Amino acid sequence: MRNNNRILSMDFMRIISILMIMCFHLYVEASKNPGVHITDLFKPLGIIGVSFFIIISGGALSTSSKNEFSVLKFYKKRFLSIYPAFWVTYISVALCFFIFGHVVKVGSNPAILAMSFFGMDGYLYSMYKNYYLIGEWFLGFIVIIYTLFPLIRIIYLRSQTSALLISIIISSISFHFNDWIYSHSPFWNANAMWNPTTRLPEFIFGMMFFDFIRDSRRNTLISLYISIFVITISNAFGVGYFENLYSTPLLCASFVATASIYELLKKPSFFIKTIGCLSTYSFIAFLVHHRFIFYIMSNDEIKNITNLRFYLLLSVVIVLSFLSAGILLPVSNKIKGYLS
Repeated sequence: MRNNNRILSMDFMRIISILMIMCFHLYVEASKNPGVHITDLFKPLGIIGVSFFIIISGGALSTSSKNEFSVLKFYKKRFLSIYPAFWVTYISVALCFFIFGHVVKVGSNPAILAMSFFGMDGYLYSMYKNYYLIGEWFLGFIVIIYTLFPLIRIIYLRSQTSALLISIIISSISFHFNDWIYSHSPFWNANAMWNPTTRLPEFIFGMMFFDFIRDSRRNTLISLYISIFVITISNAFGVGYFENLYSTPLLCASFVATASIYELLKKPSFFIKTIGCLSTYSFIAFLVHHRFIFYIMSNDEIKNITNLRFYLLLSVVIVLSFLSAGILLPVSNKIKGYLS
């Protein structure tokens, strides 16, 4: 179940979520073409992938902060885990636009530059026209929820149940009053499900789930049985994978079922190492994948896309994204080393 104090399913679920998001984004862009003939089974993958990533984030932060916890050290570690990679990738993409497209995508407005510097441009794009290039709304989402984590952790350590109940209340308010909050707040997203306060239950659920299965095969089995029950009940009542609060139990149950099965299965060491390696490069791969999708789908020769061609294009996007990550990560790590 664990390898060097690391819960193995975290790496696996991280890769699964990234691949789902890549698949969904390619599906969205491909569907804009009237000649597309691909299955709608890809449609819910974005919702599922994002939810999985939020749950993983909660579990990963909870697991990494079990021993001594310092707020300053936590923020420094999170800063170094995000920004060097983001800066290197952002600059690389901007240079590609300039060199190959003769387009300058970055301006000189200090306030707007600050949004890009801190990775908030995609998250705030619906409110401010900015220099957004990579990371989409989700990077800003993660930055905010990481910022809130020390407070979340205090409440969680006092009472997991209270933390979950409070998160559900906050989530309900955030979801149902999103339009009003958006119109009165300078830092809010127009999409209710893109705001961290709305997704708090999934984040805290991730903390609870990985705490529950840690070092216990029995607890993993219990989690699997409960998740199958929840999925069955959800299907019986017609609950699907929709971008709203009512799908949250089904999304969490789907995550638990997948992660639990992976934890319980015997895995060859080379497979574990491969997943761990891919997980290391997954952040930068996530940052750049949409740019490859945009570039590929802008080609006028790509018209009639069948299911087979879709899978081929998806394979190209995945390979290019992780190859780019392999090139950019060493540069990012050098900057990270200097800042450390």
